[in-house]
Amino acid sequence: PEPHTAYEALLRVAEAVGTLSDLPTLLNRIAGLSAETVRVDVSALHLLEIGAPGGGCAPPDSLRVAATHGLRAGETRTLALRPVTPNMDAVWDQVRATRLYAAFSEAEGNLPARWRLLPACRAALTVPLIFQEEMIGCLSVGTRQRGQPFGLFELTVLAGIANQAAVAIQNARLYAQAQAALRAQQESQQRLVESERLRALGEMAAGVAHNFSNVMTGILANTQLARQQAGDPQTVARCLDTIERAAQAGQSTVERIRAFSSTRPDAPETPTDLSVLVRQALDLLRPQWVERTDLQVQADIAPLPPVRVAPAEVSEVIVNLLINAVQAMPDGGTLQVATFAERRSAGVRIVDTGSGMTPDVRARVFEPFFTTKGNAGSGLGLSTAYGTATRYRGTISLHTAPGRGTHVELRFPVANSD
Repeated sequence: PEPHTAYEALLRVAEAVGTLSDLPTLLNRIAGLSAETVRVDVSALHLLEIGAPGGGCAPPDSLRVAATHGLRAGETRTLALRPVTPNMDAVWDQVRATRLYAAFSEAEGNLPARWRLLPACRAALTVPLIFQEEMIGCLSVGTRQRGQPFGLFELTVLAGIANQAAVAIQNARLYAQAQAALRAQQESQQRLVESERLRALGEMAAGVAHNFSNVMTGILANTQLARQQAGDPQTVARCLDTIERAAQAGQSTVERIRAFSSTRPDAPETPTDLSVLVRQALDLLRPQWVERTDLQVQADIAPLPPVRVAPAEVSEVIVNLLINAVQAMPDGGTLQVATFAERRSAGVRIVDTGSGMTPDVRARVFEPFFTTKGNAGSGLGLSTAYGTATRYRGTISLHTAPGRGTHVELRFPVANSD
């Protein structure tokens, strides 16, 4: 064959394997293209597996089958490189050390069958896969139809395929490692996000317990009164009305907690009035400050034009912002919560009169895992808020100064302004 024929064959192989990143698919493709390009019956790709250092019972280095084409079970094998017989050591160590090739043909009678990677073939050719001066495996082609040795054309083409395959295999390995690391990081971040949600639920636990205590106290008191005044229908009816309202209040609290704790990152976007979410968040957290005489809460909540968001996610953000504001005022102060609509956007404004932040802290508040609360904080509250705002085309801004409190605005484009 002419030299340009080999060049065209190698170009086709490069185009075929250059875009594959899945390692098993890539290995099978290389094996198939090798047989097709060299025009033989079968091919096999072996990868080098490094054994444990030392002798004795330590596993040897070996060439393990990674992909085949045209071969049945038992027609190729994993080959141990050490410990091996002296003759075989010479054959495969030559391939490994010199980066040359190993050839077998029935006509010449070289390389006994027990030492071949393709023992079912009457003629075979193996070239090493070399990456950065190290052998990472072998690529073999063979035929059952003839016993004559392979020529220079087959060797040139197979060596060219092996060079491209070695780079593609290493790239696929690196891609698989990067994907695994990315999945591990995403899983770790998701666990931390869940821990942040649980922390927020923990902050609400005391208030919820207080709320339910009030509900149960009302139910118990009116039940006892109704029993004492069983002969007075009006009193009994009034007690039953009170018990019903208390039970409805308890049910409402349960529903708000359920909505808060069921946030999912793939939740569908729906037109949402942020003022409804703000009222629900205030109702949920009110037990935290209802008995604090040193804390004033000023709410200016008005209906807003709808925005397209996942309500549960944004509700979680609002709850976290309110918790942060209350925690910033351990010695008391004023919490201002207001909704607003301007410039085709709708949002919520939360202002506290707490200690504020230094410029250095302000510069890092949206960084994941950055916290000033020590072990009490995960450092994900504001970074999660930033991610949620960005995901729904919104913004979150924060203005603060030491001793002057903190002013936070969360806003989203109104649904009909896209």
